[in-house]
Amino acid sequence: MRKKAVALVLVFIMILSLSACGSSETVSTQVSSKVDSSVEALSQTETASLSEKTEKEAEVVSDVTETSESSSEEGLKDENESLEEALESSSVETEEESAEETAVASEEPEETDPVNDGKVYEFSMDNTVITIPEVGLTEFEKWTEDLKEDTDGQIEIKLFDNVISSGDAFACLDNGKSDIIIYPLNVDFELFPNFKVFETPLIGISSSSLGAEVIWSLYEETPELQEELEDYQVLMMYTMPGTVIGADVPIYTAGDLNGLSLFTSPPQLFMSKEIGGPSLWNCSNGISCGPADTKDLIESDRANGYPANGYIRDLFPVMKFNLEEIISYMTVLPMYSYPVVVLMNKERWEELPEYLQKKLLEHCGKEGSLKIAASLDDISNEYYNKVAENGVTVITPDESQILTFLPEAAAYTDQWLAEQSEVGYDLRPLYNRLLSLTGYDKLYASLG
Repeated sequence: MRKKAVALVLVFIMILSLSACGSSETVSTQVSSKVDSSVEALSQTETASLSEKTEKEAEVVSDVTETSESSSEEGLKDENESLEEALESSSVETEEESAEETAVASEEPEETDPVNDGKVYEFSMDNTVITIPEVGLTEFEKWTEDLKEDTDGQIEIKLFDNVISSGDAFACLDNGKSDIIIYPLNVDFELFPNFKVFETPLIGISSSSLGAEVIWSLYEETPELQEELEDYQVLMMYTMPGTVIGADVPIYTAGDLNGLSLFTSPPQLFMSKEIGGPSLWNCSNGISCGPADTKDLIESDRANGYPANGYIRDLFPVMKFNLEEIISYMTVLPMYSYPVVVLMNKERWEELPEYLQKKLLEHCGKEGSLKIAASLDDISNEYYNKVAENGVTVITPDESQILTFLPEAAAYTDQWLAEQSEVGYDLRPLYNRLLSLTGYDKLYASLG
Protein backbone atom coordinates (compact mmCIF):
# COMPACT_ATOMS: atom_id res chain seq x y z
CA MET A 1 0.00 0.00 0.00
CA ARG A 2 2.83 2.36 0.88
CA LYS A 3 4.49 1.80 -2.51
CA LYS A 4 1.21 2.53 -4.37
CA ALA A 5 0.81 5.77 -2.45
CA VAL A 6 4.29 6.89 -3.50
CA ALA A 7 3.46 6.14 -7.11
CA LEU A 8 0.27 8.24 -6.94
CA VAL A 9 2.25 11.13 -5.50
CA LEU A 10 4.64 10.90 -8.44
CA VAL A 11 1.71 11.00 -10.85
CA PHE A 12 0.23 14.02 -9.16
CA ILE A 13 3.55 15.90 -9.25
CA MET A 14 4.08 15.12 -12.92
CA ILE A 15 0.62 16.36 -13.86
CA LEU A 16 1.21 19.64 -12.04
CA SER A 17 4.58 19.99 -13.77
CA LEU A 18 3.11 19.51 -17.19
CA SER A 19 0.30 21.93 -16.50
CA ALA A 20 2.73 24.62 -15.30
CA CYS A 21 5.01 24.29 -18.27
CA GLY A 22 2.25 24.23 -20.88
CA SER A 23 3.52 20.94 -22.31
CA SER A 24 1.93 19.59 -25.43
CA GLU A 25 -0.81 17.02 -25.43
CA THR A 26 1.57 14.51 -27.02
CA VAL A 27 4.15 14.96 -24.32
CA SER A 28 1.46 14.74 -21.66
CA THR A 29 0.22 11.49 -23.12
CA GLN A 30 3.72 10.04 -23.20
CA VAL A 31 4.42 11.05 -19.65
CA SER A 32 1.06 9.74 -18.48
CA SER A 33 1.73 6.46 -20.22
CA LYS A 34 5.16 6.15 -18.61
CA VAL A 35 3.78 6.96 -15.20
CA ASP A 36 0.90 4.50 -15.58
CA SER A 37 3.43 1.81 -16.48
CA SER A 38 5.49 2.74 -13.46
CA VAL A 39 2.49 2.49 -11.14
CA GLU A 40 1.49 -0.86 -12.58
CA ALA A 41 5.07 -2.18 -12.26
CA LEU A 42 5.32 -1.08 -8.68
CA SER A 43 2.02 -2.76 -7.83
CA GLN A 44 3.11 -6.07 -9.32
CA THR A 45 6.55 -6.19 -7.73
CA GLU A 46 5.80 -5.60 -4.05
CA THR A 47 7.89 -8.61 -3.08
CA ALA A 48 10.84 -7.81 -5.40
CA SER A 49 14.25 -7.04 -3.96
CA LEU A 50 15.25 -3.49 -3.05
CA SER A 51 17.72 -3.22 -5.90
CA GLU A 52 15.07 -4.15 -8.50
CA LYS A 53 12.64 -1.59 -7.07
CA THR A 54 15.27 1.14 -7.18
CA GLU A 55 16.13 0.34 -10.80
CA LYS A 56 12.47 0.50 -11.89
CA GLU A 57 11.95 3.76 -10.04
CA ALA A 58 15.10 5.19 -11.58
CA GLU A 59 13.80 4.31 -15.03
CA VAL A 60 10.60 6.23 -14.35
CA VAL A 61 12.62 9.28 -13.29
CA SER A 62 14.77 9.05 -16.40
CA ASP A 63 11.78 8.73 -18.74
CA VAL A 64 9.93 11.58 -17.14
CA THR A 65 13.05 13.78 -17.22
CA GLU A 66 13.77 13.05 -20.90
CA THR A 67 10.16 13.69 -21.97
CA SER A 68 9.88 16.87 -19.96
CA GLU A 69 13.18 18.25 -21.33
CA SER A 70 11.74 18.07 -24.86
CA SER A 71 8.93 20.37 -23.72
CA SER A 72 10.41 22.57 -21.02
CA GLU A 73 13.69 21.68 -19.29
CA GLU A 74 13.56 24.42 -16.70
CA GLY A 75 9.89 23.85 -15.89
CA LEU A 76 10.60 20.33 -14.67
CA LYS A 77 13.74 21.07 -12.63
CA ASP A 78 11.96 21.64 -9.35
CA GLU A 79 9.58 18.75 -9.94
CA ASN A 80 12.50 16.39 -10.63
CA GLU A 81 13.98 17.33 -7.29
CA SER A 82 10.61 16.52 -5.70
CA LEU A 83 10.57 13.20 -7.50
CA GLU A 84 14.03 12.34 -6.17
CA GLU A 85 12.97 13.23 -2.63
CA ALA A 86 9.89 11.05 -2.95
CA LEU A 87 11.95 8.15 -4.25
CA GLU A 88 14.48 8.53 -1.46
CA SER A 89 11.64 8.49 1.06
CA SER A 90 10.25 5.31 -0.52
CA SER A 91 13.69 3.66 -0.39
CA VAL A 92 14.13 4.53 3.27
CA GLU A 93 10.69 3.13 4.10
CA THR A 94 11.45 -0.07 2.18
CA GLU A 95 14.72 -0.52 4.08
CA GLU A 96 12.86 -0.03 7.37
CA GLU A 97 10.31 -2.69 6.36
CA SER A 98 13.12 -5.11 5.48
CA ALA A 99 14.80 -4.47 8.83
CA GLU A 100 11.51 -5.11 10.64
CA GLU A 101 11.00 -8.41 8.76
CA THR A 102 14.54 -9.50 9.61
CA ALA A 103 13.98 -8.74 13.28
CA VAL A 104 10.75 -10.77 13.32
CA ALA A 105 12.45 -13.69 11.59
CA SER A 106 15.30 -13.65 14.11
CA GLU A 107 12.76 -13.95 16.93
CA GLU A 108 11.39 -17.28 15.55
CA PRO A 109 12.44 -20.26 17.77
CA GLU A 110 15.14 -22.59 16.45
CA GLU A 111 14.40 -26.26 15.78
CA THR A 112 14.68 -28.40 18.91
CA ASP A 113 17.65 -30.77 19.06
CA PRO A 114 16.02 -34.25 18.87
CA VAL A 115 18.53 -35.69 21.35
CA ASN A 116 17.28 -33.21 23.94
CA ASP A 117 13.56 -33.40 23.18
CA GLY A 118 12.90 -34.43 26.78
CA LYS A 119 11.14 -37.75 26.08
CA VAL A 120 12.33 -40.64 28.24
CA TYR A 121 12.07 -44.25 27.07
CA GLU A 122 11.94 -46.74 29.95
CA PHE A 123 12.62 -50.45 29.53
CA SER A 124 12.72 -53.46 31.83
CA MET A 125 15.64 -55.89 31.56
CA ASP A 126 15.29 -59.36 33.09
CA ASN A 127 18.35 -61.45 33.80
CA THR A 128 17.83 -65.23 33.85
CA VAL A 129 21.51 -66.20 34.03
CA ILE A 130 22.91 -67.35 37.36
CA THR A 131 24.68 -64.55 39.22
CA ILE A 132 27.05 -64.33 42.16
CA PRO A 133 25.63 -62.61 45.29
CA GLU A 134 28.79 -60.58 45.87
CA VAL A 135 28.91 -59.56 42.21
CA GLY A 136 25.29 -59.41 41.10
CA LEU A 137 24.84 -57.64 37.78
CA THR A 138 27.71 -55.22 38.22
CA GLU A 139 28.71 -55.37 34.57
CA PHE A 140 25.16 -54.60 33.36
CA GLU A 141 24.59 -51.93 35.98
CA LYS A 142 27.54 -50.01 34.58
CA TRP A 143 26.28 -50.65 31.04
CA THR A 144 22.86 -49.15 31.80
CA GLU A 145 24.46 -46.14 33.51
CA ASP A 146 26.75 -45.47 30.56
CA LEU A 147 23.84 -45.78 28.14
CA LYS A 148 21.70 -43.37 30.15
CA GLU A 149 24.49 -40.81 30.28
CA ASP A 150 25.26 -41.10 26.57
CA THR A 151 21.58 -40.51 25.66
CA ASP A 152 21.17 -37.57 28.05
CA GLY A 153 18.78 -39.63 30.15
CA GLN A 154 16.48 -40.55 27.27
CA ILE A 155 17.00 -44.32 27.63
CA GLU A 156 16.48 -45.74 31.11
CA ILE A 157 16.78 -49.49 31.67
CA LYS A 158 15.72 -51.04 34.97
CA LEU A 159 17.43 -54.33 35.83
CA PHE A 160 15.70 -57.30 37.43
CA ASP A 161 17.81 -60.26 38.56
CA ASN A 162 16.16 -63.69 38.29
CA VAL A 163 12.65 -62.37 38.96
CA ILE A 164 11.40 -64.54 36.09
CA SER A 165 12.71 -68.01 35.34
CA SER A 166 14.67 -68.85 32.22
CA GLY A 167 11.81 -71.16 31.23
CA ASP A 168 9.39 -68.21 31.17
CA ALA A 169 11.79 -65.71 29.62
CA PHE A 170 10.63 -65.90 26.02
CA ALA A 171 6.95 -65.91 26.93
CA CYS A 172 7.53 -62.71 28.92
CA LEU A 173 9.53 -61.18 26.09
CA ASP A 174 6.85 -62.03 23.53
CA ASN A 175 3.90 -60.74 25.58
CA GLY A 176 5.65 -57.54 26.61
CA LYS A 177 6.10 -58.29 30.32
CA SER A 178 9.83 -58.07 29.67
CA ASP A 179 11.33 -55.60 27.23
CA ILE A 180 14.82 -57.11 27.27
CA ILE A 181 16.06 -60.49 28.50
CA ILE A 182 19.49 -61.90 29.32
CA TYR A 183 19.09 -65.54 28.39
CA PRO A 184 21.38 -68.62 28.50
CA LEU A 185 20.78 -70.64 25.34
CA ASN A 186 21.70 -73.93 27.02
CA VAL A 187 18.36 -73.83 28.87
CA ASP A 188 16.61 -75.06 25.76
CA PHE A 189 18.82 -75.60 22.75
CA GLU A 190 15.83 -77.19 20.97
CA LEU A 191 14.56 -73.65 20.35
CA PHE A 192 17.84 -72.80 18.67
CA PRO A 193 19.02 -75.97 16.89
CA ASN A 194 21.96 -74.35 15.09
CA PHE A 195 23.26 -72.80 18.29
CA LYS A 196 23.41 -76.33 19.69
CA VAL A 197 26.89 -76.58 18.19
CA PHE A 198 28.07 -74.91 21.40
CA GLU A 199 26.88 -77.98 23.29
CA THR A 200 29.80 -80.04 22.05
CA PRO A 201 32.65 -80.64 24.52
CA LEU A 202 36.14 -79.19 24.35
CA ILE A 203 35.66 -76.66 21.55
CA GLY A 204 38.32 -74.39 22.99
CA ILE A 205 36.35 -71.45 24.41
CA SER A 206 38.62 -70.69 27.35
CA SER A 207 37.21 -67.25 28.26
CA SER A 208 34.11 -65.12 27.85
CA SER A 209 36.03 -62.69 25.66
CA LEU A 210 37.04 -65.41 23.22
CA GLY A 211 33.48 -66.71 23.32
CA ALA A 212 32.10 -63.29 22.36
CA GLU A 213 34.51 -63.08 19.42
CA VAL A 214 33.56 -66.57 18.24
CA ILE A 215 29.80 -66.29 18.58
CA TRP A 216 29.65 -62.92 16.79
CA SER A 217 31.83 -64.16 13.96
CA LEU A 218 29.65 -67.23 13.51
CA TYR A 219 26.44 -65.20 13.77
CA GLU A 220 27.50 -62.60 11.21
CA GLU A 221 28.49 -65.19 8.60
CA THR A 222 25.77 -67.81 9.21
CA PRO A 223 22.23 -67.05 7.95
CA GLU A 224 20.81 -70.02 9.88
CA LEU A 225 21.92 -68.50 13.20
CA GLN A 226 20.49 -65.13 12.21
CA GLU A 227 17.14 -66.70 11.33
CA GLU A 228 16.84 -68.30 14.75
CA LEU A 229 16.90 -64.87 16.40
CA GLU A 230 15.17 -62.82 13.69
CA ASP A 231 12.00 -62.22 15.73
CA TYR A 232 13.98 -60.17 18.22
CA GLN A 233 16.43 -57.30 18.22
CA VAL A 234 19.81 -58.81 19.07
CA LEU A 235 21.71 -56.52 21.43
CA MET A 236 24.56 -58.69 22.71
CA MET A 237 25.97 -62.22 22.60
CA TYR A 238 28.82 -63.76 24.57
CA THR A 239 29.63 -66.96 26.44
CA MET A 240 29.96 -67.67 30.11
CA PRO A 241 33.39 -68.56 31.54
CA GLY A 242 34.48 -72.17 31.02
CA THR A 243 34.02 -75.31 33.05
CA VAL A 244 35.97 -76.42 36.11
CA ILE A 245 36.63 -79.85 37.55
CA GLY A 246 36.66 -79.69 41.33
CA ALA A 247 38.06 -82.78 43.05
CA ASP A 248 39.89 -84.12 46.05
CA VAL A 249 42.72 -85.27 43.76
CA PRO A 250 44.62 -83.28 41.10
CA ILE A 251 43.38 -83.55 37.50
CA TYR A 252 45.95 -82.76 34.82
CA THR A 253 45.17 -85.31 32.11
CA ALA A 254 42.30 -87.53 31.03
CA GLY A 255 43.97 -90.44 32.80
CA ASP A 256 43.56 -88.69 36.12
CA LEU A 257 39.78 -89.11 35.83
CA ASN A 258 39.97 -92.90 35.85
CA GLY A 259 37.66 -94.35 38.48
CA LEU A 260 36.45 -91.02 39.90
CA SER A 261 32.89 -90.33 40.99
CA LEU A 262 31.89 -86.84 39.87
CA PHE A 263 28.64 -84.93 40.17
CA THR A 264 27.59 -83.06 37.05
CA SER A 265 24.60 -81.80 35.07
CA PRO A 266 23.64 -81.30 31.40
CA PRO A 267 25.27 -81.19 28.95
CA GLN A 268 28.02 -83.03 30.83
CA LEU A 269 25.60 -85.92 31.28
CA PHE A 270 27.39 -87.67 28.44
CA MET A 271 29.86 -88.73 31.13
CA SER A 272 27.27 -90.82 32.94
CA LYS A 273 26.85 -94.55 32.38
CA GLU A 274 23.49 -94.31 34.13
CA ILE A 275 21.80 -92.64 31.14
CA GLY A 276 23.28 -95.06 28.65
CA GLY A 277 25.74 -92.61 27.17
CA PRO A 278 29.45 -93.18 26.66
CA SER A 279 31.58 -93.04 29.78
CA LEU A 280 34.26 -90.58 28.78
CA TRP A 281 37.72 -90.91 30.24
CA ASN A 282 36.68 -94.03 32.19
CA CYS A 283 34.94 -91.97 34.80
CA SER A 284 33.26 -94.62 36.94
CA ASN A 285 30.17 -92.60 37.72
CA GLY A 286 28.75 -89.30 36.55
CA ILE A 287 25.96 -88.40 38.94
CA SER A 288 23.41 -85.90 37.67
CA CYS A 289 22.32 -83.19 40.07
CA GLY A 290 21.67 -79.48 40.12
CA PRO A 291 24.37 -77.06 41.27
CA ALA A 292 22.44 -76.07 44.39
CA ASP A 293 22.42 -79.68 45.58
CA THR A 294 26.02 -80.51 44.75
CA LYS A 295 27.61 -79.49 48.02
CA ASP A 296 25.07 -81.25 50.24
CA LEU A 297 25.15 -84.46 48.19
CA ILE A 298 28.93 -84.72 48.15
CA GLU A 299 29.21 -84.05 51.88
CA SER A 300 26.45 -86.58 52.58
CA ASP A 301 28.01 -89.30 50.40
CA ARG A 302 31.39 -88.80 51.97
CA ALA A 303 29.90 -88.98 55.45
CA ASN A 304 28.22 -92.27 54.56
CA GLY A 305 31.31 -93.81 53.01
CA TYR A 306 30.26 -93.44 49.37
CA PRO A 307 32.78 -92.26 46.78
CA ALA A 308 32.27 -88.59 46.00
CA ASN A 309 35.41 -87.15 44.51
CA GLY A 310 33.99 -83.87 43.27
CA TYR A 311 32.12 -82.28 40.38
CA ILE A 312 32.25 -80.88 36.87
CA ARG A 313 30.47 -77.52 36.81
CA ASP A 314 30.21 -74.21 35.03
CA LEU A 315 32.26 -71.69 36.94
CA PHE A 316 29.53 -69.32 38.12
CA PRO A 317 27.45 -72.01 39.92
CA VAL A 318 30.67 -73.09 41.61
CA MET A 319 31.20 -69.51 42.74
CA LYS A 320 27.61 -68.94 43.79
CA PHE A 321 27.34 -72.04 45.98
CA ASN A 322 30.91 -71.88 47.35
CA LEU A 323 31.78 -75.30 45.97
CA GLU A 324 35.48 -74.59 46.40
CA GLU A 325 34.93 -75.36 50.09
CA ILE A 326 34.55 -79.11 49.46
CA ILE A 327 37.52 -79.73 47.15
CA SER A 328 41.30 -79.36 47.22
CA TYR A 329 42.01 -79.04 43.50
CA MET A 330 40.33 -77.06 40.75
CA THR A 331 41.16 -77.77 37.09
CA VAL A 332 40.21 -75.03 34.61
CA LEU A 333 39.32 -76.77 31.36
CA PRO A 334 37.50 -75.34 28.30
CA MET A 335 35.22 -78.37 28.27
CA TYR A 336 32.06 -76.43 27.75
CA SER A 337 30.92 -72.80 27.70
CA TYR A 338 27.32 -71.97 26.96
CA PRO A 339 26.28 -68.86 24.99
CA VAL A 340 24.20 -66.02 26.41
CA VAL A 341 22.07 -63.67 24.31
CA VAL A 342 20.61 -60.28 25.19
CA LEU A 343 17.42 -59.83 23.17
CA MET A 344 14.89 -57.00 22.94
CA ASN A 345 11.21 -57.11 22.06
CA LYS A 346 10.94 -55.94 18.43
CA GLU A 347 7.92 -53.67 19.03
CA ARG A 348 9.63 -51.88 21.91
CA TRP A 349 12.76 -51.51 19.79
CA GLU A 350 10.77 -49.89 16.99
CA GLU A 351 9.31 -47.34 19.43
CA LEU A 352 12.73 -45.74 19.67
CA PRO A 353 13.48 -42.97 17.16
CA GLU A 354 16.27 -43.78 14.75
CA TYR A 355 18.93 -41.68 16.47
CA LEU A 356 18.31 -43.45 19.79
CA GLN A 357 18.38 -46.86 18.11
CA LYS A 358 21.78 -45.89 16.78
CA LYS A 359 22.92 -44.80 20.24
CA LEU A 360 21.74 -48.05 21.81
CA LEU A 361 23.53 -50.16 19.22
CA GLU A 362 26.74 -48.22 19.85
CA HIS A 363 26.67 -49.75 23.35
CA CYS A 364 25.76 -53.22 22.08
CA GLY A 365 26.81 -55.47 19.22
CA LYS A 366 30.21 -57.10 19.26
CA GLU A 367 31.94 -54.21 21.01
CA GLY A 368 29.38 -54.05 23.82
CA SER A 369 29.45 -57.84 24.16
CA LEU A 370 33.22 -57.81 24.53
CA LYS A 371 32.98 -55.28 27.36
CA ILE A 372 30.54 -57.48 29.26
CA ALA A 373 32.69 -60.54 28.54
CA ALA A 374 35.84 -58.80 29.77
CA SER A 375 34.05 -57.98 33.01
CA LEU A 376 33.09 -61.64 33.43
CA ASP A 377 36.69 -62.70 32.81
CA ASP A 378 37.88 -60.26 35.46
CA ILE A 379 35.40 -61.76 37.93
CA SER A 380 36.63 -65.26 37.07
CA ASN A 381 40.31 -64.41 37.49
CA GLU A 382 39.66 -62.69 40.80
CA TYR A 383 37.88 -65.82 42.01
CA TYR A 384 40.74 -68.13 40.99
CA ASN A 385 43.17 -65.88 42.84
CA LYS A 386 40.96 -65.88 45.93
CA VAL A 387 40.53 -69.67 46.12
CA ALA A 388 44.26 -70.13 45.56
CA GLU A 389 44.94 -67.86 48.51
CA ASN A 390 42.55 -70.03 50.57
CA GLY A 391 44.50 -73.21 49.87
CA VAL A 392 42.87 -74.66 46.72
CA THR A 393 45.34 -75.63 44.01
CA VAL A 394 44.19 -74.14 40.68
CA ILE A 395 45.36 -76.20 37.69
CA THR A 396 45.44 -74.98 34.10
CA PRO A 397 46.42 -77.87 31.80
CA ASP A 398 48.87 -77.05 29.03
CA GLU A 399 48.34 -77.97 25.38
CA SER A 400 49.93 -81.42 25.66
CA GLN A 401 47.70 -82.24 28.63
CA ILE A 402 44.58 -80.96 26.87
CA LEU A 403 45.37 -83.29 23.97
CA THR A 404 44.78 -86.29 26.24
CA PHE A 405 41.12 -85.30 26.60
CA LEU A 406 40.44 -84.82 22.88
CA PRO A 407 40.18 -88.36 21.42
CA GLU A 408 37.11 -89.33 23.39
CA ALA A 409 35.63 -85.83 23.05
CA ALA A 410 36.02 -86.14 19.26
CA ALA A 411 34.35 -89.58 19.26
CA TYR A 412 31.43 -88.23 21.27
CA THR A 413 31.06 -85.21 18.99
CA ASP A 414 31.10 -87.32 15.83
CA GLN A 415 28.26 -89.40 17.22
CA TRP A 416 26.33 -86.30 18.26
CA LEU A 417 26.75 -84.59 14.87
CA ALA A 418 25.50 -87.73 13.13
CA GLU A 419 22.39 -87.71 15.32
CA GLN A 420 21.74 -84.05 14.49
CA SER A 421 22.10 -84.78 10.79
CA GLU A 422 19.47 -87.51 11.05
CA VAL A 423 16.93 -84.98 12.34
CA GLY A 424 17.72 -82.46 9.62
CA TYR A 425 20.55 -80.33 10.97
CA ASP A 426 23.92 -80.57 9.28
CA LEU A 427 26.06 -78.88 11.91
CA ARG A 428 29.40 -80.27 10.80
CA PRO A 429 30.40 -77.15 8.76
CA LEU A 430 29.41 -74.87 11.64
CA TYR A 431 31.31 -77.05 14.13
CA ASN A 432 34.43 -77.02 11.96
CA ARG A 433 34.23 -73.24 11.59
CA LEU A 434 33.87 -72.88 15.36
CA LEU A 435 37.03 -74.93 15.93
CA SER A 436 38.93 -72.82 13.41
CA LEU A 437 37.98 -69.67 15.33
CA THR A 438 39.22 -71.05 18.65
CA GLY A 439 42.33 -72.69 17.17
CA TYR A 440 41.28 -76.14 18.33
CA ASP A 441 41.05 -77.36 14.74
CA LYS A 442 44.83 -77.71 14.80
CA LEU A 443 44.73 -79.65 18.07
CA TYR A 444 42.16 -82.09 16.75
CA ALA A 445 44.03 -82.39 13.45
CA SER A 446 47.17 -83.41 15.36
CA LEU A 447 45.34 -86.52 16.59
CA GLY A 448 45.69 -87.99 13.10
